[in-house]
Amino acid sequence: MISMCLSAFLAPAVLHSNTVVYKPRCIQPEFTIVHKQTRLVDIVMPNQGDVVERSTQARSVSAPIDGSQIRLMLDMDEQIRIRSTDGRATEWSDPFKQHAPEPEAEQTPSWALGAVWYNIFPERFDNAEPRNDQGWPHGTPIGWQDNWFTVTPDEFEASANRAIASPRRYRDDHERDRQPLHDVVFERRFGGDIQGIQRRLGHVESLGATAIWLCPVFDAVSLHKYDATDHRHIDPNLGWPGKVPPNARQEFTQDHNHWDWTPADLAFVDGLIPAVHERQMKLIIDGVWNHVGTAHPAFQNALEQGAASPYSDWFDLHYDGSGRVTAWRAWDRRNGNLPAFSQRMGDLVAGPKRHVFDVTSRWMDPNGDGDPSDGIDGWRLDVANEVGMAFWKDWRSHVRSINPDTVLFGELWFDGEDYFGGKAFDAQMNYPVAFALLPWLSGEPNAEIAEDVTKALDHHPATVLTQMNLLASHDTARLVSLLANPGLEYDQGAGLGAEDFDRSKPNPESFDRLELAYAVLTALPGSPMVFAGDELGVWGADDPENRKPLPWPDLTGDPREAELALRTTDRISRWLRLRSDPIVGDVLRYGGWRLSTVQDILVIERDLNGQRVRLYANPLRLRKETDIGPVWPCSARLVVLNESGDWVDIHGPSEKPG
Repeated sequence: MISMCLSAFLAPAVLHSNTVVYKPRCIQPEFTIVHKQTRLVDIVMPNQGDVVERSTQARSVSAPIDGSQIRLMLDMDEQIRIRSTDGRATEWSDPFKQHAPEPEAEQTPSWALGAVWYNIFPERFDNAEPRNDQGWPHGTPIGWQDNWFTVTPDEFEASANRAIASPRRYRDDHERDRQPLHDVVFERRFGGDIQGIQRRLGHVESLGATAIWLCPVFDAVSLHKYDATDHRHIDPNLGWPGKVPPNARQEFTQDHNHWDWTPADLAFVDGLIPAVHERQMKLIIDGVWNHVGTAHPAFQNALEQGAASPYSDWFDLHYDGSGRVTAWRAWDRRNGNLPAFSQRMGDLVAGPKRHVFDVTSRWMDPNGDGDPSDGIDGWRLDVANEVGMAFWKDWRSHVRSINPDTVLFGELWFDGEDYFGGKAFDAQMNYPVAFALLPWLSGEPNAEIAEDVTKALDHHPATVLTQMNLLASHDTARLVSLLANPGLEYDQGAGLGAEDFDRSKPNPESFDRLELAYAVLTALPGSPMVFAGDELGVWGADDPENRKPLPWPDLTGDPREAELALRTTDRISRWLRLRSDPIVGDVLRYGGWRLSTVQDILVIERDLNGQRVRLYANPLRLRKETDIGPVWPCSARLVVLNESGDWVDIHGPSEKPG
């Protein structure tokens, strides 16, 4: 934030012998360079009535009566000046030529400001290539429309056989003292794939999304792929164009010069990436640099050769007197399925660090020609706080050396300030916003909701605009079910077997609250995120139930389910598409913001270049009267201030109560 003394302003001070003597009135408007490339700047006006004049615009911009800050998006080489109420003005100047921006204002990719994110869990998204579906030994193929809670005899048998073949990894409950679903659900495979994602890009675009985040797609044993077997390759069961041959997986080598491209890799690089970019959307993928799966070749080699393995220093291993591995550190538990890479002084040791850097380069610039346009556009970093800052600083520099326009998100369930400012990430999965908003959206009273959300937005404004604002994810219960189960701690009490969590189809009020939730995310500064399926009305408890296959209207055999999916998609997309609206889109993506609470109503005001937009959000079951008129129960109204000074409706609830 930069202050500037404007001594050009003069005010009458003393009257001597009928002569007015003027003395300099030094005011200090504060300038904050929000973002250099988009030329966003915040100006705090110290005196009511002072205005900003623009060299390329006829109209001046003044601060609202109830606030002193304005946000401008300046044209290239445009200059501004401050004019006081007595008509005097400062010299013309360009704030971007006078002041050096903070790292956030200079390094954050412009396309990530106010983006609309769509998160896909690939195995459960859509199955467009059934021939590549995963089966024995690690998966049991299940029909896309099969009843989720029904366990077949074949699943029982497969579960028992897995426990016999690999008792350390698979644990079958021979006593059957718990629900049968528990024994089989994590090995179910529904066949979602890269081809299915590409088939549904029209849906993603029509929803209003401008960017896609894919949960892991690298070769792995599990359905979730957070247990990488090989970061060099797309999982064959996610991308192979046809039946996966027995020799699909290539021999592991550290030398990136000998890494070939499989048909599954090419389905991603030559198929999905350009298809996303053709629709003017961006694509980021999950990077899991903390741990791998036990099937990873480096870990397997360390187990087989012990202390003599060239990969023995990649992991934290314990040996017996002969050098044989007896134990290892893992993310999930001691001797677990997710062995962790070794770290020293907050940095990955040399072997895995070099490998991760090579993998990063591979997917960011697949053909290695120095032009990253054929690669991914960023990374979401799993369990980011468990990898040391020394690694993140080096890795960020490596990423930006390949593509300066790459965005980096950390999975952080706490305030991520220590990771921002050019240190590690541009933003985070903004769980702190979810902690504040979700109880209130569920109907729990909170007179301080504006203050609570404001605290979660206390970062550099470029970071605020980039934050991935979410309310639920692949690690929580489905959003509509969270809204239907008020009173629970966030991400608590909704797991497999939780008896007090209502798993049934939510009532209409909960779907009204779902629309309200996305209305708030649309208006809130930052980048709203949709976990794929929320827009289809998917309900359910936490993992694994939140990861059910999606009920696409053209695939489901239940007309009521299809109608719900279509209606819910329409309700949510009407809000999210406002981010691209020609009238209010830029204000919602880039605008400044003020939050307030009036009669239990949360008011989110955004402003840009003098244009003001407000959302009035009502989580109560009562209609509330406001200065713009009524706001219906469990709904929101978006209004814009016209030239006459009247608030005019832009959008309201899709299904207004009678």
